Amino acid sequence: QQYADWLFVQFTVHSVIDPYLPCGARRLPQLYLDMADLSEVTYRGSESLMQLMKPLYEGEALSLYVGGLCYVFTGAHLRGGPQNRKSLQRVGLPCRHLYFDVEDAKKADQYLKELRNMVQFAEPAKEVFKKVLTVMDAISHD
Repeated sequence: QQYADWLFVQFTVHSVIDPYLPCGARRLPQLYLDMADLSEVTYRGSESLMQLMKPLYEGEALSLYVGGLCYVFTGAHLRGGPQNRKSLQRVGLPCRHLYFDVEDAKKADQYLKELRNMVQFAEPAKEVFKKVLTVMDAISHD
């Protein structure tokens, strides 16, 4: 259930950020397929997920917050993804969203480097990261 809830969080975020990502970094189709593999599971939202997404609906500094989401989620998939994928595969959980072919990985990595050099995304990325930790904590204590 915890993994299903985490996939739902990522799906929710990527439904917003994928249009802003280069094709190689988009994860929505893979997340959809991963969730379909867990079709017997009910996906649960949470108050912490609503707080993560809330700045998108408040309108203030929207592009900065989207940039923060793009940075945090693309970085997590690229940097932690390969190791997480191995662990998830060992226990039989779907993890297509953590696989990048070589060319897609290069494109996503270049995009991530570009975001890292844009100082205006630093504070929004920190805010996103804190909220993601809150979401993960809520999932793990449910």
